Amino acid sequence: MLVSSAQASLLTGIAGSVSLNTGEGFKPVTEATSVSPGDRVRTGNGSAEIIYDNGCSVKIGAGQVVLVLTATPACSSENGSFPSMATLAVGGLVVVGGIGAAVLFTGSSGKPASP
Repeated sequence: MLVSSAQASLLTGIAGSVSLNTGEGFKPVTEATSVSPGDRVRTGNGSAEIIYDNGCSVKIGAGQVVLVLTATPACSSENGSFPSMATLAVGGLVVVGGIGAAVLFTGSSGKPASP
């Protein structure tokens, strides 16, 4: 996911309530603006998109806070964007569920673990 330093990132596609924190608190944003690694974008009822210097982008839906990455992300070949937050959440649940199942089926002896 990370290769080179992200420097020329752009916050664009701003619709509705969108705020940017560059280290001095969240301030409303109404038009496309440059963003730097470490900046945070927060949406209320709005949406926006961060386009990184390699052309990859991340879409930000309503009610999210997103950190501008310090390294240029790799993007999918199909549309130049990251997987959706729903895809990432489902993938995370699958991983966590798999770990839980592995722990459950490791054959507990019924004795408590020692500290």
